[in-house]
Amino acid sequence: MIRLNSALLGTVVLALAGCGVGTAQELSEETSLGTSRQELSCGVMRTGESLPRGQILWNCNGSAYLYHQNDGNIVLYTRAGRVLWSPNTYGRGSAVLTLQPDGNLVLSNSAGQPVWSTGTWNSPGAVVRLQDNGNFVIYDTAGRNVWSTETLVNSPYCTLLGCDTQFTGICTYDCTNVPARPCQATGCQTNAQGRYICFTQYPAVAYCQ
Repeated sequence: MIRLNSALLGTVVLALAGCGVGTAQELSEETSLGTSRQELSCGVMRTGESLPRGQILWNCNGSAYLYHQNDGNIVLYTRAGRVLWSPNTYGRGSAVLTLQPDGNLVLSNSAGQPVWSTGTWNSPGAVVRLQDNGNFVIYDTAGRNVWSTETLVNSPYCTLLGCDTQFTGICTYDCTNVPARPCQATGCQTNAQGRYICFTQYPAVAYCQ
């Protein structure tokens, strides 16, 4: 049985999905990609990085997030609040989710004792990615999938290619694989490679419906 944090869901659905990690309070107070949050790379955890209790890791296109709930459970949600996956660790006193140097992703309590792990300790230097398609994956240094939640979100959100926040303030998205049209964006065009590319003014997120 998966226990959900119903009080959080309303504020998360209304919040604009930013890259990196934010607390539940920050998500309810911020409606942009705020810089006051503890930042991880967009949808990525690397060796030594962690997700403390009460913090959230978004994927890059804002279609899914991993929430380390205050009840000790870690839950992968869609942007709309639908549960994709959970190890059902509620009530076990978890304090932090950490990617160890050996490649094992470990949920530990305040005493440093493990309460759950992915069992991937033979993959030193591994990287964890919450992908735009909703799959939460551990890749080894050779790029091989050594563990995943095997989840997929049918998302109207486009794939973020990058943002120029220093000069133009323009974000570029690939909306090729989003079947719905038109797209909510400043502008869209098909490039020379046949990809349907859209642009927004940072921090707006491109989506199609």
